[in-house]
Amino acid sequence: MHRLRELRRRTDTGMAKADFLLLPTSPTIYKLEDNARDPIRLNARFGTYTNFVNFLGCSAIAVPAGLRATDCHSCDAGCAAFP
Repeated sequence: MHRLRELRRRTDTGMAKADFLLLPTSPTIYKLEDNARDPIRLNARFGTYTNFVNFLGCSAIAVPAGLRATDCHSCDAGCAAFP
């Protein structure tokens, strides 16, 4: 708990210098068949850039950021605004 409080204090100090952070919602997009083969490992990666928001008791909003072409189709890409 003490470590989390320290990280929250450091985050508050850093965020005082910015209006918000804009982060990707996911580091990548997986094909359905890849995710079906290894769902736990691949799904665990989705929070790479955003899990800290929940741990610090903060909030963020995810918004669409366009489409990203893959080898077989277009996928939605998004970003998360952390105020």
